[in-house]
Amino acid sequence: MLKLLHTKNETVLSEYDLKDGITHIGRGPGNEIRIEDMSVSANHAIIIINPNKYMKNIKDIIIKDQSSTNGTYLNDKKIKTSILRHGDAIRIGALEFKLVNDNEVSLDSTRIFLPE
Repeated sequence: MLKLLHTKNETVLSEYDLKDGITHIGRGPGNEIRIEDMSVSANHAIIIINPNKYMKNIKDIIIKDQSSTNGTYLNDKKIKTSILRHGDAIRIGALEFKLVNDNEVSLDSTRIFLPE
């Protein structure tokens, strides 16, 4: 299961389950992840999760900033759109999050050849 953990000083304050499709993050009503913090824009970011077209049990996870005021950061780098991986540190406004994939499999020593 994919989760977004709201953390502070490596302590988990809350956690959100992420499902396939689009998850809206922001301060405004209608967001699946609603954050009551003035540093977070009403419609701050989205996370998109889709099945990988080549590997059945792998998910493609993308985060997109929605032209927020204070930006979206991935591993301390400001981003507009980026691929997310297990363990990534995300900052939305002034709040810190961590992406956790309970089903993560290490592919460090595995070579995968995809058809062209």
